[in-house]
Amino acid sequence: DNQWGSPEEDAERRDFTINGLFFDPQEHQVIDYVGGWKDIHQGLLRTIGDPRVRFKQDPVRMLRLIKFRARFGFDIAPETRAALCDCREEIIKSSPARVLEELFRMLESGASERFFHEMVEMGLLSMLLPWLARFLQGQGGKGVYDLLKCVDDYNKQAEKPANRAVLAACLLFPIL
Repeated sequence: DNQWGSPEEDAERRDFTINGLFFDPQEHQVIDYVGGWKDIHQGLLRTIGDPRVRFKQDPVRMLRLIKFRARFGFDIAPETRAALCDCREEIIKSSPARVLEELFRMLESGASERFFHEMVEMGLLSMLLPWLARFLQGQGGKGVYDLLKCVDDYNKQAEKPANRAVLAACLLFPIL
């Protein structure tokens, strides 16, 4: 039951301005209806539309925001950051399968150490996995972060990311 609409309408349905860009291969130009080109050059993450509404529509967008921050080192627009803080409890309404998939994707990304630091800092990990958030904030957290750094280094070099069982072990082994 998808309604495609115009390119402008499609761009408005995207989550962040950096994901709202199109490319015209015939003219070899970027088409930007939402200010994403400027935000990329400024290193800024901003939602398309009201961030509170967007996060409540799909709370997994908050994980994606932190994913982009971890992978690209971009800043978060003040209104988007405030909305994440206000809406973080919405994350527990997300499908566990979608959350797990996003976590595994980040473990495979080569930026998992930074991602989990950001998840703790933003308070999202304490909503999803409070026991892990507490552990990461304690003395044992360094062991997890050290393993995540090792797997990040491996994943940046390898043709295929490490096996998901190995990735999960990076999070769990120091705890166990």
